[in-house]
Amino acid sequence: MESQRSLTSLERLEIYPASDFILTDKEFDKGAKSLTEMTNLLTDPSAKSYMEEVISAAQNHYYHKDLRKFAEYFYDKKTSLLNYFPKNVQIFIDDFQKVNEMNNKLEMELADFILSEKAMERGFEGQTYLLDTMAKVRNYKPATFFSNFQKGLGNLRFEELYNFKQHSMQQFFGQLELFYTEVERFIKQEFTVVLAVSSEKLRKSLHELDLSLQEVDRESIKVGKVNLIDLQLSNGFNFLDEKLVVMTEHEIFGKMRKKKARKLNITNAERLKDYNELAVGDFVVHKNHGIGKYLGLQTLEVGGMHRDYLTIQYQNGDTISVPVDHLDLLSKYTAGEGKSPKINKLNDGRWRKTMSSVSKQVEDISDDLIKLYAERQAKKDLHSRRMTPVKKNLILVFHMLKLKTRCVQSMKLSMIWNLNDQWTAC
Repeated sequence: MESQRSLTSLERLEIYPASDFILTDKEFDKGAKSLTEMTNLLTDPSAKSYMEEVISAAQNHYYHKDLRKFAEYFYDKKTSLLNYFPKNVQIFIDDFQKVNEMNNKLEMELADFILSEKAMERGFEGQTYLLDTMAKVRNYKPATFFSNFQKGLGNLRFEELYNFKQHSMQQFFGQLELFYTEVERFIKQEFTVVLAVSSEKLRKSLHELDLSLQEVDRESIKVGKVNLIDLQLSNGFNFLDEKLVVMTEHEIFGKMRKKKARKLNITNAERLKDYNELAVGDFVVHKNHGIGKYLGLQTLEVGGMHRDYLTIQYQNGDTISVPVDHLDLLSKYTAGEGKSPKINKLNDGRWRKTMSSVSKQVEDISDDLIKLYAERQAKKDLHSRRMTPVKKNLILVFHMLKLKTRCVQSMKLSMIWNLNDQWTAC
């Protein structure tokens, strides 16, 4: 843009929240009419009241929070990402085994969701919710599938099979001397090295190294040289067959990722090993929904499959059905004799706020305890030898690392600074 000056004067401008679910006035009207026809067939007063709320929103061209799950009643055609591709365009699919696994998981979750919607009378018979595109993906041509193993690709038939020897790129974490040595090794072996770096600041840092960098674009990469290209990639790779190495900002300058916080252990919640440990009327804690009451076990048919479900009741009589193979989501609530907990309300957000608050308190307490214990351990070393302030701090850091990270990290620190001569098996 040459100028930010407005081309015309506007008295009013409406900016809507970003969304991939967009309806025209015509589609709003079509959906409202279709939902009205389906609602007229319902007999349950609660279900009718809920649907009338959704229909009223659609009639006023308002996006109700549950409108998306009725999308099939608003659009004339069912479309997927494949419908947006030009005809006969080549597509590349990476790790199709994982795509299959995620699709199977999604189908199981969808079956649980449909069951929950039916229990609350918030859906129609035959409602599909999601478009099944896996069959289209399997039969699409021309397509190229990348996979580490041929097993697990289902009944796919390939016209040609090619084997590639490829390694993931190592991490340098800003250690430019180590990076320099590795690039030199690749060049001696007649590899083509491509450094995909888009940040101007980081590009200047690379120019300060004695690497004879070649500033190129995508069409002019020089074979057997170190090429610097303004390109954003998530990860690099090493193609052994083609003698091609690609390194990104992530590998060259990336920082160590912090360890994930420990899982929260909820007070008054006892881990369940078997659903037989529960009796009807027991209180349970669901990881995502909070405290509810166990109503019993039932076998239901969803999508042609029979599965066992645990029924949990919440406020206002709302229930959810948890598959027995998802028992890890539940814990048994334990409290003093005669005491009953307050049951949570489904989807009101309070349980997530409680979990977030408790999780932060647990992390703060654990950090304080680790630091206290590390200081006690460090005192033994401080009394046994003369130390500079720098080494005193290093000893403290060393003991904290022993407690908070894996033993190998503290071993590396110990070897570098020669602070400890004895090791305990971890």
